[in-house]
Amino acid sequence: MEEHGKGFYKVNMYCIGSAIDCVVMLAKENALRPPCPSDFIIDKFQAKYGVNIHKDHRALLSRVSNIFFRHYELLTITEREDSASELSEALLFLRENGVPKDWVPVCESNGDYFCVDSDGVVHFWSHNGPTDEKWESLAHWVKQVWIDGE
Repeated sequence: MEEHGKGFYKVNMYCIGSAIDCVVMLAKENALRPPCPSDFIIDKFQAKYGVNIHKDHRALLSRVSNIFFRHYELLTITEREDSASELSEALLFLRENGVPKDWVPVCESNGDYFCVDSDGVVHFWSHNGPTDEKWESLAHWVKQVWIDGE
């Protein structure tokens, strides 16, 4: 990662590790919620809800799901499922509203959702229904939407 004027950082590659490192550096002290879930908690969640958390989504959950940054906070998993941004609630809501079963929500914003599919592609699902808007990976979504605000 290289610094580019005014404290902004450029992600050298679209890899999830670089994207996460950039969010951590830019967000600094914006961790607002309970600690990020452990692998054990994520595994329990997968078994309970019958979903497969994509490896890049797992990395986000375990490193930055407790950060609020640039109007976005990721959905998270807590052991007691009592967070205001609990992934389980969003998952159940989206399943009831026809979102494909292999899509797992990453972030909710004003009733709209960003979801990752089993191939790691991020899809935008509007409160009005499906859209064609998508990003080829979570790293691309983190960089373009969460960091750059595009």
